[in-house]
Amino acid sequence: MSHHDAMIYEAKWKGKTVQFTATAEDLECYAENGMKAILTEAVEIDPDVWKVQLKFDAFDEHNLSRESSNYYDKNGNPCLTAREAGFYNPLDWTYLPEPSKWDLYLTVIDDAPTDDAPTDGAPTDGAVMAGGDPAAQPGDRN
Repeated sequence: MSHHDAMIYEAKWKGKTVQFTATAEDLECYAENGMKAILTEAVEIDPDVWKVQLKFDAFDEHNLSRESSNYYDKNGNPCLTAREAGFYNPLDWTYLPEPSKWDLYLTVIDDAPTDDAPTDGAPTDGAVMAGGDPAAQPGDRN
């Protein structure tokens, strides 16, 4: 881990509540524009790639209103949200570039969690992510 990136992560991001920007919709995770999470952990995979853990369930009520229907039902219609399709994971991982570029995807905010009740992430039978492959693993997102 570069000393500079480690300092940025520790000082600015670790344990902070974040809100996602529109660019976050390009990430391979539950996050959509305007959603909130707590950034709980980050691990440097290589100098340009970090694996980041996000805790979404603290903001369930807020995030639920921002979910879009971008998962296919068993009839091929993109009418399900991640939660409805069984792809919602309240503690999720995603990949980001080095911490100096995280501002493209996240903004640190001061909001305290509003709802810490976890949700059931059991898959819904026949659900497939919109634009995705029916054989894709849960959490895969196009």
